[in-house]
Amino acid sequence: MTDWADIIAKVIYDQRGSSSSGSSSSSSSGSSLPFILPSTATSQFTRQNLYYRNTQIYIDGYIFKNCRFDQCKLITMKGNFRFVNCIFDGQTKVEYKGNALNIIKLYNRIEHRREISLSPTENLDGTVTI
Repeated sequence: MTDWADIIAKVIYDQRGSSSSGSSSSSSSGSSLPFILPSTATSQFTRQNLYYRNTQIYIDGYIFKNCRFDQCKLITMKGNFRFVNCIFDGQTKVEYKGNALNIIKLYNRIEHRREISLSPTENLDGTVTI
């Protein structure tokens, strides 16, 4: 099965003159980050053993395995994603939109008062699984 999102991302990287290997290098234009398009598929695509740096990524529709994210902006609208054994640096940020934002707002209004652990799994090797 063809991963069309990967093909589209490669075309975007190629058009911008960036690497098409799945990792991106630092952007010289300042605030403009390279990006990975959102997945429109109903099933999830796996991205494995990749390094992302200074990249804006729509994470819905993807399973990230053994990936590293440095200085990235991760965007979710549905919450339809997974991270397995991934590393996030302290400068990677998450932007919540759409239904994912509604869940965060509801949690902040009601659920935070209860003693519920919503932390990700921190693996012995320092990676994170969500």
